[in-house]
Amino acid sequence: MANYVAQIFDVRLIVHGVGVAVLLTLLLVIGNVMVYSVRERVGEFTLLKALGFSNLSVLGLVVAEAAVLCAVGGAGGLLVAAAAQTQVLRYFWHHFGVPTGAVGDTVWLEGLALIVVLVSAVSVVPAGRVLRLRTLGGQISR
Repeated sequence: MANYVAQIFDVRLIVHGVGVAVLLTLLLVIGNVMVYSVRERVGEFTLLKALGFSNLSVLGLVVAEAAVLCAVGGAGGLLVAAAAQTQVLRYFWHHFGVPTGAVGDTVWLEGLALIVVLVSAVSVVPAGRVLRLRTLGGQISR
């Protein structure tokens, strides 16, 4: 029985390790997409500032873009996990006899919290670049 319990804990460790690796990979990929997106649209952002948009308005556009990317991906992942949940739980019960409860509201809240953390982390570098943009005498400076 002790070996069986040790095996269960190893599975949990592996699942958590894979989850952390996926989250870090998402952070790098979405961060890279956001940095390149802002870099390609520097002229557009400086034009918005020249037209009178405040720094916070332009910053809001960048953060909203990151939020949409992260929310669509996170919601898709949570929905796929919810759909696959019953099959996975049935498999573990049938093959291992492991009594596993249903995934509750805490998983959804943790997923939403991770989406917010990911948006915050991904928006830092592009937001800093947008805030440093200046328009000087009608000329766009990068």
